[in-house]
Amino acid sequence: MLDVKLEKRIHGILPLKDESWQIVVIVGRSGSGKTTIAKNIVYCPRCGYITVRPDLDAEASFFCEKCIKKDGFQSLMVSGYIGNFEYTHKCFLDDFPQELETGEITKMLCSVGFASPPDWLKSYDCLSQGEKMRVDIARALYLNQNLIVFDEFTSVVDREIAKVSAYAISKAVRRSQKKFIAVTCHYDVLDWLDPDWDFSTDIMESERKKELGRPLNLKFIGAALHCGKYFCNIII
Repeated sequence: MLDVKLEKRIHGILPLKDESWQIVVIVGRSGSGKTTIAKNIVYCPRCGYITVRPDLDAEASFFCEKCIKKDGFQSLMVSGYIGNFEYTHKCFLDDFPQELETGEITKMLCSVGFASPPDWLKSYDCLSQGEKMRVDIARALYLNQNLIVFDEFTSVVDREIAKVSAYAISKAVRRSQKKFIAVTCHYDVLDWLDPDWDFSTDIMESERKKELGRPLNLKFIGAALHCGKYFCNIII
């Protein structure tokens, strides 16, 4: 048998150098390279320059070409990929940065679609998968970094909840002024997240979804899930 080395190459152009965007979605079927791309998106904390690291397997430091070209300053590029947060407290609110007031944290939770005071007192392990996702995004929006790359966006939640959550998260991200890259295998959240660009790993092409200056997708304002009648009082 011949010893043949196999490798998989990804070719495509992400619109990251266009600084006008705020939300980008990387979408495509499983195994098409979404996570590989997401883990290699880096940014410069000094000037905000964002790119995909060209040498995916390199161990050497990767400096910002924009800073070097402009004034010779070697600024180290860092990953925007959000990994697993550590949750150790009985109430997950205590896992947020200590300098934040409780009111600030709960306001952010409400802005990403998690407005349930009784559930705010739970530990992270006791939350549903959808609640965990929204807590992670709320916590990510408080990180001291300009870029957030969030993998498996809405992948583990009911599709109706995913759409409404995407709409709430889109508004929260745009208010935060951060740049947010959602990575998902679901196309159904694109209209609700209302990204500036999407990049499909199925065809390795990008498309502008939102024209500059256009407000958030107005057809979803006031959207809500169908609910039944009230059960009067429920004590938890």
